[in-house]
Amino acid sequence: MWFMLLFIRGTCDDKLKVLFRMYDTDDTGVLNPCDISQMIRSMLQIAGTRLNDQIISEIVHEMFSNAGLAKEEPLQFKDFEVLFSNQMELFSKSSLDWKG
Repeated sequence: MWFMLLFIRGTCDDKLKVLFRMYDTDDTGVLNPCDISQMIRSMLQIAGTRLNDQIISEIVHEMFSNAGLAKEEPLQFKDFEVLFSNQMELFSKSSLDWKG
């Protein structure tokens, strides 16, 4: 439940850390491009949108390229921050919407 509190009250950095930990399923402290692809698929699913694997792969490649990161290399958290640095305003406005 701690992750819910971070999404409600946390900083951008807190929210990025939650996302990183959610997709670091093997708890190695790194995310590989497949993990990033899965994260994008999950976000698209939540938004009710679907893209094929080729388009998602292109999106991941473009994200890595724009951030100056090599696509084949696993990302540590500091790299993950760079990858999403141009989306920080979006993270600052993100929250959980509770419907009851």
